[in-house]
Amino acid sequence: MWTRWQAAGTASTGDKAAGYTITVFFTTSGGTVIGTGQTKVTVKPGTNTTWKVDGAFHPAPDTRCVVRGVG
Repeated sequence: MWTRWQAAGTASTGDKAAGYTITVFFTTSGGTVIGTGQTKVTVKPGTNTTWKVDGAFHPAPDTRCVVRGVG
C-alpha cells in the first residue's frame, strides 16, 4: 500500500537572497532509501521561508526522513 509522507522545515539566509534545492530521502532505520522528494525555494535577504516535500511509497515499520541534499 502506497502511503503519502511529508517532511517540512525552514530555510534562511543572511544578507543576500539564496535559492535552495532541498532533497529528502525517506529511509528504513537501516538507511535503505524507500522514497524521495524534492523542492526548490528562494529566500529573500534576511528572511526565512518554509518548505515541504511530499513522497508516496511503501513505508517501513520505522520510516525516517533524512535531508541529505541542500544546495
